[in-house]
Amino acid sequence: KYVGKSATESCLKSINTSEINILHISAHGFYWDKSVKYGADDPISIHVGKRRGDFTVEDMNMARSALLFSPEKKESKEDGILFANEVSEMNFINLDLVTLSACKTAMGDLSSEGLVGLQRGFKKAGANSLLVSLDIVSDHATYLLMSEFYKHLFAGCSKRESLQRAQY
Repeated sequence: KYVGKSATESCLKSINTSEINILHISAHGFYWDKSVKYGADDPISIHVGKRRGDFTVEDMNMARSALLFSPEKKESKEDGILFANEVSEMNFINLDLVTLSACKTAMGDLSSEGLVGLQRGFKKAGANSLLVSLDIVSDHATYLLMSEFYKHLFAGCSKRESLQRAQY
């Protein structure tokens, strides 16, 4: 369990997912719509510039979705912004469920291959299922929903039934 300043991008990348089957991330999330004009100092341009090389259309689209973590120490190579294409390079093959308790984690660009965003990054990394949000979420309401969801899930209900029960 990483909370507050200890909840960093480096910590997430160092988690041994062979020991867990559920990953719950409560953070800030964002999705930069294609209509936003980007400049040299915005997160996407900086991220793409750091990566250098040939980015595919999918990479560029996944660079519009990210989770924000606590700032890293100056000597860290991580910037605290975990982009979907970085997630796609991680190993989440043993995770049955990833819950992204953050704003706009279900947003993405629509392509011929489906929706490309954070959810694509986690699926490419091997996560079996995801619980994500389409819009801005209230911290308090999300806390209540997630508490009920996990109560039902750990009582033996399916993920779908747990979410349905938590919503009522």
